[in-house]
Amino acid sequence: MNDALDITIRDQPVNLAALAREVTGANEPVAARKEQRIEVATPASLVVRGDPDRLREALDNVIGNAVKYSPTGGLIEVEVLGGRDEASVRVRDHGPGLPPEDMGRLFGRFQRLSAKPTGGESSTGLGLSIAKRIVELHGGRIEATSPGLGLGSTFSLHLPLGEPDRRS
Repeated sequence: MNDALDITIRDQPVNLAALAREVTGANEPVAARKEQRIEVATPASLVVRGDPDRLREALDNVIGNAVKYSPTGGLIEVEVLGGRDEASVRVRDHGPGLPPEDMGRLFGRFQRLSAKPTGGESSTGLGLSIAKRIVELHGGRIEATSPGLGLGSTFSLHLPLGEPDRRS
């Protein structure tokens, strides 16, 4: 049996901005059922090198979590930014936030955090650890911040604009 984190990536140009719009669109039906609104801000194009299927999976895990844990009627913001050396995707929700005890185990495997899905969705506890592994295989990093309980959270995926680093 393969380990869920035994991931390999292809190396090709990927329009991260278009991919973020695609993944957001795929999550909109679930958000609509929960009367949530997703706002997307991206440039027309922002190209990184990597595996489009794996990057789609990482984005879907993070955006899907924002939908899963945000309250009915909540707002989710997805923003793609380009810098000198890296591209970033920021996913901000206005959900329950992340208490300090969750921050230390956020990206661990099979972790069940204090927040509960707001629409009866299920969780395996693997999505964020898989997203972290995918981003790291692309030479990037993933971060989470939360200003406090009840104030939402922001997940940021940072990817280099150059070649992926497969040494991880």
